[in-house]
Amino acid sequence: MAKFSEALWRGLFYSCFCVLGIVTLSSTDATWISDTTEHWNNWPHHPISSLMHHYYQIELGCYLHQLYWTEIVRSDWLEMTIHHIITITLIVASYLTNFTRIGCSILVLHDFADIFLEVGKCFNYMSKVKSLKVFAQPITDSCFVLFALSFAVTRLYIYPRFLVYSLVYEAPAILGMWSGYWLFATMLVGLQCLHVFWFALILNMAWKLLFAGEIKGDVRESDEDDDDDAQ
Repeated sequence: MAKFSEALWRGLFYSCFCVLGIVTLSSTDATWISDTTEHWNNWPHHPISSLMHHYYQIELGCYLHQLYWTEIVRSDWLEMTIHHIITITLIVASYLTNFTRIGCSILVLHDFADIFLEVGKCFNYMSKVKSLKVFAQPITDSCFVLFALSFAVTRLYIYPRFLVYSLVYEAPAILGMWSGYWLFATMLVGLQCLHVFWFALILNMAWKLLFAGEIKGDVRESDEDDDDDAQ
């Protein structure tokens, strides 16, 4: 029940934040979506709308909340904690330095795939109840497929190809080297390393899905949890 409540809460706020992020980008002249050099051109004179202010503050509040309270201990607890610390640091640093254009793009990109993950977890926990398994299990499997595909597209292609590349190569070409360059570059590359780690877990679950015919559990659970309560 604790894990179901956590997944439901996360699913709700990832959905709301994804919509809020898209509205935030669409309410501004977000030319940097099609031309990534606009992340840096004319910096630091980038206007920030009140909606973007609120979007940043709400995202920061939720990641602080996750780090302090809602992160249930799992086998990848250390990696998830590192992820939260990097994300919080990036949100604060990009806000203070007015690198909010690329910051908003990264936040929206990361929220999208997690919607399918958390909704799938909810139905996975529901499928443990025999009377609910018939309809909950197919939805669990479908959400997993959508999550795996969206994760691969957003975090293994769009993120490194357009956002990490933009910071590592385009930013120095336009702005020159600045004191915070290595901090931002290290953290963005660190996030990508975590994405690769988690995608390896996704592939492991996909392998189990192909041979077992259904999702048996959460790849983030420890072996002891799997044995004890089939989570």
